[in-house]
Amino acid sequence: VMTRLINRELDLRGFSEPVPVMETQRTIEHLALGDILLVTTTDRKTLRDINVFCELAGHALLQSTEEDNEFSFLIRKQHTSPGQQTP
Repeated sequence: VMTRLINRELDLRGFSEPVPVMETQRTIEHLALGDILLVTTTDRKTLRDINVFCELAGHALLQSTEEDNEFSFLIRKQHTSPGQQTP
């Protein structure tokens, strides 16, 4: 993982749905457009759910990896939520 390009890391290991997607959404709302978020989970359902979240919210899922029952996602913020102030 290209650590130097990551603006924020979110460690959600041990949490099950819906927490990972909710926390990912909450965290990404506070990032600037173009920022990259690294999310790490242990819930296999996030493989589908994070992908769907990115599609629906308009963010780019740059990378999705699985290693030792941990799932990592690199997400680039590409859309500002309605009502959100642009920094």
